[in-house]
Amino acid sequence: MIDDVSHALKAIKAMGLQRKNRSHDCPNPSAKDSVFAVGDNKRWWKETLKAAEVTNYRWHDNRHTFCSRLAQSGASLKVIQEAAGHKTIQMAARYAHLHQTHLAEAMSVLNRAA
Repeated sequence: MIDDVSHALKAIKAMGLQRKNRSHDCPNPSAKDSVFAVGDNKRWWKETLKAAEVTNYRWHDNRHTFCSRLAQSGASLKVIQEAAGHKTIQMAARYAHLHQTHLAEAMSVLNRAA
C-alpha cells in the first residue's frame, strides 16, 4: 500500500465512522479494527457522488482507474496483475486502459532522430 493511501485510510478511521449494525442472526463479518465494514461503503459512496454531482460511476470503476493509471505511468502488465490481485495477465490487460495519447507517445520512440 502506498503512503498516500495509508494516510487517507488512517484519516477516515480517525473520523470514528460507525459500523453498520447487523442483526444478531447475521453479525457484521468485518474485523473490529477495519476501516470499512463489508458492504458499508454503499451509503457514503452514493451520498458523495450525489454531492459531487457525479453520475454513472460505480465503486468498481475505482479498480479500472487504478489499473489504467498504473499502465499510463509505464507499469508492466505483470506489475498491474500483482498490484490488483488478478489471476491472469489477460485480466490485468482488460482493466489497464490506455489513453490514445499515451499510446502515441509510446510509439514515438520508434521515430528516427532527425
